[in-house]
Amino acid sequence: APDISPEFYLLGPLRFTDFGLGQNIFQEVRQWQIASDLVCTSKAGGGGLWNNAASWAGCARVPTTADTVIISTAQAITIDSAPNSVISVTINSGATLNGGSATLKINNTAASGTSFTNNGGTWNSGTGTVNFGSVASINVLGGTGTFTGSNKFNNVTMTFATSVARIYTMGKAVDIGGNWTMTPSGGANGDNLTVNLGGATTVTGTITLNGTG
Repeated sequence: APDISPEFYLLGPLRFTDFGLGQNIFQEVRQWQIASDLVCTSKAGGGGLWNNAASWAGCARVPTTADTVIISTAQAITIDSAPNSVISVTINSGATLNGGSATLKINNTAASGTSFTNNGGTWNSGTGTVNFGSVASINVLGGTGTFTGSNKFNNVTMTFATSVARIYTMGKAVDIGGNWTMTPSGGANGDNLTVNLGGATTVTGTITLNGTG
């Protein structure tokens, strides 16, 4: 596989060989196209800036839409300007993610795992916004850490085009110091969004439900 992400490479075709007979007994006519999506893990060397390729190991570049992101222990990353959308973000114990003033888009296209995980690290939301989206039902928050008190969000948005009914499971108690806005678009009347709360939920600003679906 190539040492870059996202990238595609060909594997195969699949072949079954009978070594006793010394011949193939089955072989597919096509190759498999495999996606190589490396995890972007923070490291020293990029001045702690999200949009500096030197801040990342594994993917060795600024994270993109096909990547999962891990802020590793003892590392501090600051979202210095509007980043690319990513699949998921995890803050490890002893790590810090500073939100700045930009919008962090977590679009869980994998439709698996948890979109935003805090495993005992520090989440400083700043004045920015976290936008959650997915083409399917997802777990929004998780981990052993919190998203309340000093780890609270500023603004949260959920924007997506509806195609089927889906469930967003928050998974954790959450504090939102600003606004919580959900604006689905398109779809039919049966394409409903259900948000299951995971504990005490505090919104200091405005909760907005606006859209079609």
